[in-house]
Amino acid sequence: MKKKNTVLLLGIISILILISVQAFIIKGIWKQKDEMFVLRYTLRSQQALNFINSRVPDLGFDTVRFILDKYSDKAVNDLNAVSDSSELEGKKKEIFDFFTQVLNNEQDLSGLLSGYFERRGFEKKFNFSIIIHNLELIGNDTIIVYHSQDFNNRQVQERFGKTPLSELSKSMILVNGFRWEDNNYRLFFEYYIDFSDKQILLLKETAMSFALSIFSIIVVIIIFIVTYRNLREEKRLSDLKTDFINNMTHELKTPLSTITVAGKTLELEQIRKNDEKILETAKLIGKQSIHLNQLINMILEISMWERTQFELDKKPADIEEVMDDIIDCFRSGCGNCASITQEVQLQ
Repeated sequence: MKKKNTVLLLGIISILILISVQAFIIKGIWKQKDEMFVLRYTLRSQQALNFINSRVPDLGFDTVRFILDKYSDKAVNDLNAVSDSSELEGKKKEIFDFFTQVLNNEQDLSGLLSGYFERRGFEKKFNFSIIIHNLELIGNDTIIVYHSQDFNNRQVQERFGKTPLSELSKSMILVNGFRWEDNNYRLFFEYYIDFSDKQILLLKETAMSFALSIFSIIVVIIIFIVTYRNLREEKRLSDLKTDFINNMTHELKTPLSTITVAGKTLELEQIRKNDEKILETAKLIGKQSIHLNQLINMILEISMWERTQFELDKKPADIEEVMDDIIDCFRSGCGNCASITQEVQLQ
């Protein structure tokens, strides 16, 4: 029992290790596919920008630049007229919100990109985000409306030849960064795209790897279950064989003891002078020899038990005759040392 539990525990641990390894491999494949997806669409976006730039002015931001330049002229005068610091901050926020709204609502780059992807047979459904990093109004003096922390870090790291990525760009694809300096404002922002069906696309690409991993795990589990079931069956058959041999040992003693006693009975002088007793004893020895032979044949056929291919040979029997044979065995073996009372009730 302890050995069986040990095998079961080791099998379960092995399956858990296999599942963990498969999960680690799938995670690595998913990460690799995700990186390849981002790289692939980054390159496609750059190709699209080159194509669009050769046909559309300002990459579809010409209307945006016109509106912002006209608005910033008025915004500079409004800021110069404000003296209160809290009111000044509120005005800057209003200007920032206006720039953000115009950039998102009046740009045509998203439609141009989607159309380019559709014509090339690429995925065309995506969301876009425009992130402003720096906004300054230019008048008599330069008025800083907004500086992002990422923009400050970018300026520092660019001095060392490094271009940092914002936190947002880790989950989205950077298409392009725009630096504008028009008559009344200076603006730096980045345009990102994020595919809404990205997870579905990645799942399609990794479906075969998922299927193979799940299939291998299922196969291992099935093999383990079949092996463990066979182990239990072998243990059961081994126990049956042991019980059978133990029972056969006791069964063999009965005819052997009877034959031994009958042989010693024939050595008695009073028995040798009685032909009837000699015949009776000889029949008893013959009957017990047949019984002993049957038992030996059963032992020789034990392999049939292991293959579970044996069948019981059921035959009708006269119970009174069987009981008489047993009584005769005891009577012959014991002689006059004991009395036997025979009482049979059959219904």
